[in-house]
Amino acid sequence: MIPRKLILLCCMLAISIMPHTNLWPQTPEIERLKEVLNKEQGEVKLDAYSELSFHFFRTDPVKGIYYGNKAL
Repeated sequence: MIPRKLILLCCMLAISIMPHTNLWPQTPEIERLKEVLNKEQGEVKLDAYSELSFHFFRTDPVKGIYYGNKAL
C-alpha cells in the first residue's frame, strides 16, 4: 500500500508543473482589439498591439511576439 504522504506529494508536484495557460482565450476582447488596429492610429493603436501581445503570450507565443514587436 502506498503511503498517503507520497500520494499527496505526487499530486502537489503534478499540479505545480502543469502549465498555467488560458485554455479559453478571451476571443471577444481579442476581436475588439483587432478592430481597434484597423480603425485607430497613434497611441491607441500602440496600446492595442501591447494588449494583444499580452493576451497571446501564453496561448500562442509566436503571435505574442509578433504583436509585441509591432508595438515597438
